[in-house]
Amino acid sequence: MAQKTSQTRRSRRFPPASSARSVVHQRLREEAHRYPDLRLEPLDTSTLKGPGAGREAALAHAIYDAVVRRWITLEAVLAPHTSRPIGEMDSTVRAALLAGAAQLLLLDRIPPHAAINEAVNWTRSAGKPKATGLVNAVLRRVSESITRGEQGWPVVVDGPATEHVGKPDRLPLADGRALQLTNETFLAETPDWLASATGNPRWLIDRWIKGWGEEAAVEQCLHTLVHPPVIINHAPTDAPLIAPDGQTLNHHERDGLSVLGPDGASPRDLLKGRKDIWVQDATSAGALDVLQGTDARPNLIVDLCAGLGTKTRQLRAMYPEATILACDTNEARAKGLRRVFANDENTQVLDIEDVRYEAAGKADLVLLDVPCSNSGVLPRRPEARYRVGLEQLDRLVAVQRDLLAQSQAMLAPGGLVVYATCSIDDEENQGLTQWACESAGFELVNEQSVMPKGLPGGTPTEYRDGGYASVLRLRPGGR
Repeated sequence: MAQKTSQTRRSRRFPPASSARSVVHQRLREEAHRYPDLRLEPLDTSTLKGPGAGREAALAHAIYDAVVRRWITLEAVLAPHTSRPIGEMDSTVRAALLAGAAQLLLLDRIPPHAAINEAVNWTRSAGKPKATGLVNAVLRRVSESITRGEQGWPVVVDGPATEHVGKPDRLPLADGRALQLTNETFLAETPDWLASATGNPRWLIDRWIKGWGEEAAVEQCLHTLVHPPVIINHAPTDAPLIAPDGQTLNHHERDGLSVLGPDGASPRDLLKGRKDIWVQDATSAGALDVLQGTDARPNLIVDLCAGLGTKTRQLRAMYPEATILACDTNEARAKGLRRVFANDENTQVLDIEDVRYEAAGKADLVLLDVPCSNSGVLPRRPEARYRVGLEQLDRLVAVQRDLLAQSQAMLAPGGLVVYATCSIDDEENQGLTQWACESAGFELVNEQSVMPKGLPGGTPTEYRDGGYASVLRLRPGGR
């Protein structure tokens, strides 16, 4: 009985979120406990009901996305206005401050009073009435720190994003411009400025500077600010690609790809009922280019980490006569794979144990699109920048080596492995390939490494993620 009463009290205190901001505040309160290990699950807006639910959901996603992308930057802007580090504050207060600051700084269509009042009201309703004064005062100071024009809106400075690097009163935006602040919020030294103004961990920036030099590190940090475009792969089909009303399609610089616009456009209507086109970045689409020149003619292909099946579909188009065994250990993704290939007699979606049995010593080609740090796709996976670390890299490399070892038992003599990542870290890329050749019985046939491309305000049709791919051949006696 006591347990039921306790649960009832909690449900009364925290009812299902009924507004965009309450949805975001509740999720951010959870994330504040977990930071920097943010959850991967998308924001749940299912509690938003009524005629305006669609608009509220869009607002919730915009606020939450802004916080996740710029968490470090938001805390840097908040820090001068508090006597206590943001990271040490109660998670309810931290959530309210982050969501409020994101609206004030990054979503210029939201009136400042609305953002501040909602943060204060939610703090009170979440059981922290004594903290409302703090939330109100800090967010008002943040609002006052933004230079405003005659109409009261924040002043945005034009010019290429690179012109704002190192300026303590400039907050760079995703569109290539910068917000003008009234005080010098950021340190001027390039590494410090990059960390606080672009929201990337300082240790990661130091690593990039050491590996590539300062200029390349600046470009990589600015690249992480970009809102990546939706890219459609229609290379395998001759069918016309017609966008729904109100959307445009522009040819990407890579043949067979097009960019869906305007910003924020959903591909749902375009893809509905189509299995011959799909969403895929240019670098991901180009990973299988490493097979060019290998004269591979596989009869049996294994896609061991098939994910959403984008590369599986590419393999089907490249080798229409081959049998493909695809699997993914995530049940939700595996269910999606079964749906995509339900009517494809030559593509079977199996559990991992069944794949091992069916392919043992028979596979001519194994695709390993392995779990990785996502360091090449930070605009698409912004939460990864907080999780990435040397310990995590060590764990991922161990998983990647294990997957390569599993592939050995599946390969026919002389069989090939395509090893692919969406990483720009040597440990997961060239370093892993070198290990495979020195210690795992493989020889290198071909490899390619692609750095991310696209700066704030840049051309969407030139955008690409970063990634790596190599082709490895099992040496005789290499098992």
